[in-house]
Amino acid sequence: MKKILIIHTGGTFGMMPMKPRQTLAPNQVEERVTAHVPELEKIASIDFNMIFNLDSSNIQPRHWQELAVLINQNIEAYDGFVIIHGTDSMAYTAAALSFMLNNLPKPVILTGSQRPLAEIRTDARINLINAVELATRPIPEVGIFFGTELFRGNRAVKVSSTDFHAFESPNFPSLAEVGLDVEIFTHRFPPTEAFQLKPDMSDKVLAVRFF
Repeated sequence: MKKILIIHTGGTFGMMPMKPRQTLAPNQVEERVTAHVPELEKIASIDFNMIFNLDSSNIQPRHWQELAVLINQNIEAYDGFVIIHGTDSMAYTAAALSFMLNNLPKPVILTGSQRPLAEIRTDARINLINAVELATRPIPEVGIFFGTELFRGNRAVKVSSTDFHAFESPNFPSLAEVGLDVEIFTHRFPPTEAFQLKPDMSDKVLAVRFF
């Protein structure tokens, strides 16, 4: 059975139902996921790591570096990685990791939800199940799984705060689609070379607007 590391960073996924802005304590995440998504044990051997617990609007470049270093440290121990992340800055994190984890040999799949895991009408369960399933497949990329599609991490954008299909990839086709079957478009993956961690990133950015 494949080994998958689920890394929890915060976001709506782990919020307490009926208590806005209150998130699960670190020791509750594994307990809640195991209770609400028991199907995961049929897909892979799962370990959990809560690296931090933030509203994704507060994610900074140093948090991207921490994620990249954690994945690098565990790259030989696991077959794939799933990052639970808030939706507001998920696309930014995915893009940053795609450049920090150069020539990635294993899947790193970001996912999250529009509603907390414990709510009845949540998208958290199915997003996590499908993300873990995809993390067991030969997908050597950073990707975002949301709704029914896996997008290349540095090509995805958030398009909705209310729709369960919250992300799109306007200028590049999806890497995989999940329905009755899982269809992976392997010809869209880049050629693999030697894996390199490149965590250095400057936060000194000037935005120039053209009118």
